[in-house]
Formats: sequence, C-alpha cells, structure tokens
Amino acid sequence: MWIVLGLVFSALSFSASNFEYAFSGSTEAYQTDFQTDNGRPAPQPYGYFLEKEENEILSTVFFEENRKLTGSVYGCHEHSPGEYDCHRENKLTLSDFSRSSNLYGVEEMKQSVPLAIEFFAQNVAPESDIVSLKFWEAFSNIRYVVTYKKGENVNQYFLACHFHGGGLDCHRKRDAGPGEPILP
Repeated sequence: MWIVLGLVFSALSFSASNFEYAFSGSTEAYQTDFQTDNGRPAPQPYGYFLEKEENEILSTVFFEENRKLTGSVYGCHEHSPGEYDCHRENKLTLSDFSRSSNLYGVEEMKQSVPLAIEFFAQNVAPESDIVSLKFWEAFSNIRYVVTYKKGENVNQYFLACHFHGGGLDCHRKRDAGPGEPILP
C-alpha cells in the first residue's frame, strides 16, 4: 500500500533549505506510513540520506526494525511553484543492527541540518555545491558525510554535531566515523 503525504513549503531556488524541507517532509511521511502499515508508532529514525536527483531530493529514513537497519526511501519534489510533497518510493532492509545510543531524536537531527550546512558553507564551499547529506547517530554525535561537487570533482567532507552547553555545535572530522549506514 502506497500512501502519498503532501508537504507544502515555499522555495525560490534549489538550495540547502530544500534539504531541510525534504528532511521534515520525509520524516512526517515515514511516521505516517509506518503507523498505517504497522498499527503502532514509528521507531525513532537512526539517520538520513538526502540526495539531490534532478528536480527532487531523495530522502532515505534509516530506522531499526526487527534488529535490522531498514531504510524507507521518499521522493520529495515540487508539483507546482512553491508546493512540494514527499512520497514513499521504496523500502530497504540493509543489515543486522544494534543502535549505539539514543541521545538524538528527530528534533535534534532537524536542528543539526542547518548547522552542518552553515559550517560547511563557511569552511569548505558554497551550499549550492552540496549534492547529498548523510547523517546518523553515533554515540554522542550526529555524524555527517557531506558530498559536494566542485567543477567535475566529487568530494566528501566529514562533520560531527553534538551538544555543547545548551545547544548543538558542529566540527570537522577526519572520517565518517562509526555506524555509517551503507546503501546497496
């Protein structure tokens, strides 16, 4: 059973804020679809993979189901100027899985997205160069792999966001870190 969930938001150009809207739209669609399919609330997402693909963003929501890392894939795209929706396209069972911690929920991950994009834009390249964001909970961090294109070269930049005092802060990392969800 496929359920289409509409999420309306305005966007004047394809920018990093579209990653934020795809995150919000796919989270809402995932929670609704899981509840409808299983008759119970959706498990807390473990992470996300947001990837530009022509005129849409594909969002994979990673979660644990029956001790397996699972991903629900959503296509988030514009139907008319300023109106987008996210709909489920696929479901993937990826690997055996045991979550390392439960420090970060949807709200903290949502808060980390613009912080990670801002850190990247201030230190590496313009946000328009970003082609994908993959992020997940790993112990006391939300780890990020930012894939970006500079000319013909595709590069990756690694970040970790975590609590400092009363808020989240992001820092550069040397590698992706533990627990990176791997897509087939």
